[in-house]
Amino acid sequence: MRTLDLATAVKEIRQGCERAKGRGEPPSFLFVVGAGISHPPVPLARDIIEHCKGEAQRWNLMEEPASTDPIDLYSHWFAQAYSQPVDRQRYLRDLIEKAFISRANFRLAHLLLEETVARTVVTPNFDDFLSRALILFGKPHIVCDHPQTVERINMESTDLQIIHVHGRYWFYDCANLRDEIASASRPSAQDAFTMASLLDDVFRSRAPLVIGYSGWEGDVIMGALKRRLTKPLPHNIYWFCYRSAEAQDMPAWLKDSANFCAVLPRQPAEASRDAAESRLSGGIGKEPVLEATAVLDALIREFGLQPPPLTRDPLGFFARQLRGALWSGETDEGTADVYAIRGLIERVEQAKGAEEQLRSKVNAELEAMREALRRSDYRSAVKEARRITLASLGAQQLRELADSMSAAGESLSDDSPEELSAYDLTVKASDLLTGQPEMVPAERVARALLNKGVTLGTLGRGEEAIAAYNEVVHRFAECREAAFREQVARALVSKGATLKTLGRSEEAIAAYEEVGRRFSESRVPALREQVAKALVNKGETLTILNRSEEAILAYHAVLDRFSGSPAPTLRKQVARAVLNMGDRLWEVKRGDEAITVYEDALPLFSASSNPAVRELAALVLVAKGYALGRLDRSEEAIAAYDEVLRRFSDSAEPALREQVAKALQYKQAISSPEAPGTIDLHVT
Repeated sequence: MRTLDLATAVKEIRQGCERAKGRGEPPSFLFVVGAGISHPPVPLARDIIEHCKGEAQRWNLMEEPASTDPIDLYSHWFAQAYSQPVDRQRYLRDLIEKAFISRANFRLAHLLLEETVARTVVTPNFDDFLSRALILFGKPHIVCDHPQTVERINMESTDLQIIHVHGRYWFYDCANLRDEIASASRPSAQDAFTMASLLDDVFRSRAPLVIGYSGWEGDVIMGALKRRLTKPLPHNIYWFCYRSAEAQDMPAWLKDSANFCAVLPRQPAEASRDAAESRLSGGIGKEPVLEATAVLDALIREFGLQPPPLTRDPLGFFARQLRGALWSGETDEGTADVYAIRGLIERVEQAKGAEEQLRSKVNAELEAMREALRRSDYRSAVKEARRITLASLGAQQLRELADSMSAAGESLSDDSPEELSAYDLTVKASDLLTGQPEMVPAERVARALLNKGVTLGTLGRGEEAIAAYNEVVHRFAECREAAFREQVARALVSKGATLKTLGRSEEAIAAYEEVGRRFSESRVPALREQVAKALVNKGETLTILNRSEEAILAYHAVLDRFSGSPAPTLRKQVARAVLNMGDRLWEVKRGDEAITVYEDALPLFSASSNPAVRELAALVLVAKGYALGRLDRSEEAIAAYDEVLRRFSDSAEPALREQVAKALQYKQAISSPEAPGTIDLHVT
């Protein structure tokens, strides 16, 4: 499997497109896009599962699913909550119909305007955000959203085409549950035109750029792709992975293809020792992820696309749309202009002239910022925003600047001066709206301050980072909304991690204990994760102070409260607690208890197919083997190592292969006088 970074991938895609254009050929690629481009206006599957659990409980339909596979969990709880197809469709319609168009869908529509990258989009999404964005930009397109409409799609056509393989939210026969999706993927003996046959044709001549789509093998898209990969492709498949681990979780037939390229998130640069330790000890950090919007931004920049005409000249664009849609030239003889459309066009054009005369210096500066944002040039957008005198802006303009700088900072995410400036501008613009609470984007202020603290910590500016975290707590500690409570919890955990790196362990412990006081009773998953993380971090900090017995109690609290949770993020904290607790038990001469802790924890991780959870199982098994070896129970130790080899030796994931290598090393050295004296079992 070939892996590469975003910058390399977009250059290769541009290279392929320009060479195809030079040969007079149509675009070489098509887009395959999933739920990642429609979040946050449309909830992710995990959020829908939580809603459906609550709805099922209301009807006393709480039968547990037979499988923990994500598609099975989704299908089970959706069917429990909404047993009738029309009710499932109505729920989806209520979620989508009045939702705003996501940023990623706007970016994708922008890319499709000039048709330089692709003319075809394939998606399992039910929403119509992309169509709505294209309509706003004035781009005609064809939509296929049902097997009975597949004949509308012609890959030889120059038309822009969108294929909704599972239908759209308008109709109750949209495929949503596992069996419905599987049925949609099967070829038909009675009908030559099916979604499966259409995708076979689509993939024959175009290679997919996969964005925001996780890929379930029972899906019609994956089935068609698997059939296509039995023969080489003329162009590479670029699969943009949200997390690096997703690449390892791909099916072997995909990873083994010579045409498959996994595009992975940017790994953080070598940071300072303090920042690295802060991340290891559970500060918020910046988990490397590759969001759909970041991919589309990079493509827009690489191809040098200009902003859509609607955004450059809205009144002129509207006038041209009216003229083009209604007539060219004078009204046809005998046709009455009963709605006086010509007069309307004249009024729009007059308004355009008046707008140009009234354009002020402030508006010109704002427009420069807007133009940079439309080009996905966030660094230039921040530089333009710095030139604006904030006190000269009205309330609506301040709100726009705050929103824009929040988006710019999070999109940059490169620890640059521009990123820090973006967060500062977000806060300053919002503070000028004091007294107009309906205009203040308060959640964005909290997030900006938190991101500022993380960035400062990464740059080794710990005291400034702590000040930013304190500001989050000062401003939002009394807010009861879940979004603000989560930001406060994250700020306190990150503050503790930063204090620890500065050698201020007692203050760090106080920060972690404050998380427990404020949020220990919460049932919100994000807050439970922060409470668990705070307890583990507290234990690690107590260890630094040689207070092992107190550390063991902190780890015990994690196991008592969170070991039953299926959430991977909580299982990670449980694994950290198990491994650290085992180490501390050895320190206080309670080795047998350490082994019991490992054995009790193994069932928590052993049944999952999730690669991250499988890694935790391997870690605990290796730790168990090492502990047994230290107690001279060599045969049992070898059995534990053999279990690691039996279960994980065929795994392709680097993290699991690393644990297999350790198991081999410790097994071979178990009878050797030169056996290693320590074992690296960090969970990061």
